Parts: sequence; structure tokens; C-alpha cells
Amino acid sequence: MDNEKTTDQSVDTLLVSSEKEISFAQTLTDIRIQRGYSVPEMKSILCRVSRVTIHRWLSGRQVPEAETQQWAIERLSDPRNPPSERVQNDMFRLHNLTWDKSKEQWKLRITFNIGTKVVGKRESIPLPTRDPDMAIFGRSVALAMAKKLKLKVDCRKQKRK
Repeated sequence: MDNEKTTDQSVDTLLVSSEKEISFAQTLTDIRIQRGYSVPEMKSILCRVSRVTIHRWLSGRQVPEAETQQWAIERLSDPRNPPSERVQNDMFRLHNLTWDKSKEQWKLRITFNIGTKVVGKRESIPLPTRDPDMAIFGRSVALAMAKKLKLKVDCRKQKRK
């Protein structure tokens, strides 16, 4: 009877420990979803890794050595990486924010309306952050300040290529 309890307890322990462990493939998939990376964007961040290898890592068919796993996770999780194309497009479409590649920060492009017959003063307001949520907050602060100053503001669209 004691033997059966011990066996059942060890099976429970294995189940609990295996549920807590997250595979390398799952970790990469989570980072990819969170950051919005495509496989080519992951390849550009992980310079020495091929696209095929990244597909194998994501599917779990190939698992690299522990050092390589740590390196890849650190590189992909680095906050200094630029936002993905999907995130940039969503930020532009939803919030009229563009990513300034040279300064590595978000910017808001707006037009201050001066009168009915005048086009207005076009401005580009830098938002010194890489975080999309902070950029959205900075946008709302900038628009609230303009409203408080009784300026008529149009968020102007930048022509996309």
C-alpha cells in the first residue's frame, strides 16, 4: 500500500514540474506574439541564425544548446529592438504615430489649423520613448495641451510608401 502512494506522489510531482516548465519553442512563440515579430524580423535580430532554423525552433523540432537558447531569448527580449512592422503599422493606423528610425523613438505628426484659407503649421512632435503604450500616452497629453491652448489640431497622415 505504501508503494502505491509513493508511486502516485512521484507521478503527481512529475506532472506538476512538467506543467511549470516552459519549452524553448513556447518561450520564443510568446516573445514573438508579445512583440509582434515576423520570422524575417526575428532573423534580422538574431543575425547568425537562418530562417529555417528559427522555424525549427518555433515548431520545437530543433532545440539549441542552453547558451544559444539564453542568447536568443535575451536578443529577442531586448527593449532596444525596434518595434515590429505590424506594431508600427498599427500605431500609425490607430494613433497616427510614426517610428523615427534615425532617433529610435515615436513621433506625432500634427497640423495646427490657423484659419479657413490657410493650410496651417505642420509639426512633428518627438515622443522620447520606445514603448508604444507610453507613446500613446504622450500623444494624448500633447493633444490635450493643444486643446487647452484652444488650438485647432488635425492629426495629419504621412504618406506611406
